[in-house]
Amino acid sequence: MHRFKNRILLAAGFAVLAGVISGITVAPAIAAAVKAALVKNVDERGRSPYSAVLNCYNPTGNACNASATAVPAGKRLVIEQVTAMAVVPGGAKILSYQVQVPSPGTSWVNLHMEFNGTDIGGADFFSVNDPVLVYVEAGQTPGVEIGTNVPGGSVSTVARLTGYLIDLSI
Repeated sequence: MHRFKNRILLAAGFAVLAGVISGITVAPAIAAAVKAALVKNVDERGRSPYSAVLNCYNPTGNACNASATAVPAGKRLVIEQVTAMAVVPGGAKILSYQVQVPSPGTSWVNLHMEFNGTDIGGADFFSVNDPVLVYVEAGQTPGVEIGTNVPGGSVSTVARLTGYLIDLSI
């Protein structure tokens, strides 16, 4: 009976020792899995993609601007690409093409438009497809603006701003 009791105690001791050892080696793995489940990648580009198409037409002026909707509360917009086309009277020069962020201290990024040709009616076509890095905060409204050297002519542009939204509420 004494021998049986010793074997039971020895088996119980090995069970406790095995539990302690496995707890030491498994605990870091469990902690890593819990941490991975709690971490959220808010900056991932594919998480909240953004794309806005902006149009403007001014039949009698030398400038034109268009704005997207305001960035929602708790978000930040990162604009990474601008693709645009502009049509101006034949022979006109584009003095500026900008991505704008109206806010206290308006900021803008100047883009260089490339001449693409003249249509049968005499209008000149220009385009741009450039990477940019523009941050737009909640409540701000991104936009584009074109300026030419021909007063009284018609100016039009279509632009696509692409990027992604970051959730700042986390």
